[in-house]
Amino acid sequence: MLIDGFAPGDLLAIPELDELVLNTGPVVFQINKAQVLAEFSLPEKRRLLVEIASVEGGQGGVLRTLFRTIEAAAKARRMQFVDWEVFAANCANPNPKIVPLLEAFQFKLVRSDSGVSFYHRRVSMNDTVFRHD
Repeated sequence: MLIDGFAPGDLLAIPELDELVLNTGPVVFQINKAQVLAEFSLPEKRRLLVEIASVEGGQGGVLRTLFRTIEAAAKARRMQFVDWEVFAANCANPNPKIVPLLEAFQFKLVRSDSGVSFYHRRVSMNDTVFRHD
């Protein structure tokens, strides 16, 4: 699957990638026919936080591509953890395939202090979301 027209490996090789997506606020990108709204930040030195607000269109392969690509980027940058926070199950038009996929990957439904529900999973870069695939 292509991410904004790039193969995942080619995307990760762009030297300015971190400047374009980290701590810049929400970004919209396309994975094949799906539109993804997400935000990427480094709240701690070796912890990448990925917040997925919306996934419109596409199939289950969209999240799999996103998981693999982000985990590869985190490993290459010597991150210790990736914290995934997926709000897409609560967006205006949620994809009904998202929740079963997240649950299959052992994401847990949690509620923030402000009462917002989202799916969360912390992945050590010594592990992977796909260990439970």
